[in-house]
Amino acid sequence: MRIAVTIIVLILVVWAVWNKTRHRPDIRGDWEVACENSIQRHLQLTANEWVLTQTVYADSACERQAYMLQTIGVYELGDKSAEIEGATHAEFIRRELHLTAFTLESAQVFEQNHCGNTKWETDTTTIVSHTGCVGIAPSISVCPTEYDLVKRDDGLLYFGDRSESLCERGVWPKALNPTPLRRAD
Repeated sequence: MRIAVTIIVLILVVWAVWNKTRHRPDIRGDWEVACENSIQRHLQLTANEWVLTQTVYADSACERQAYMLQTIGVYELGDKSAEIEGATHAEFIRRELHLTAFTLESAQVFEQNHCGNTKWETDTTTIVSHTGCVGIAPSISVCPTEYDLVKRDDGLLYFGDRSESLCERGVWPKALNPTPLRRAD
């Protein structure tokens, strides 16, 4: 009898966990936006880790690189969004920020804005996790986690609108960004 009760409790626990997580989309893979507003984004997602590489170009055709920001971290999908149909809350925990200047102008701006604790040179990647970079990315101490939305729709992956800060705990975007990332793999 005791074994039967244990098995029933175990089944109920497994069912409760499955029921709570079954709405979470599978977002693993490589995703990208080829060129939008002079920015190219590439996002790699594993089961719980993420790497976002954003390359900013000096021209609208995305031919002349100005700089690149790479953010590395872990993520966790949460509950369904009550406000946005089909979207899920996601917490993207930022572990490292890497910044690379490809032009002398970018290097000078980074140095003037105290992005990292270094003298900037072109084509050299600098870790700016502790300082961030004004106008590009806040430091990890200022914004350790981004509270975002994700929605997968076939080969498209939508995130929340980034027009406001995503750094306030429990405050989620009120809309999705209209430009999705497309599956790259």
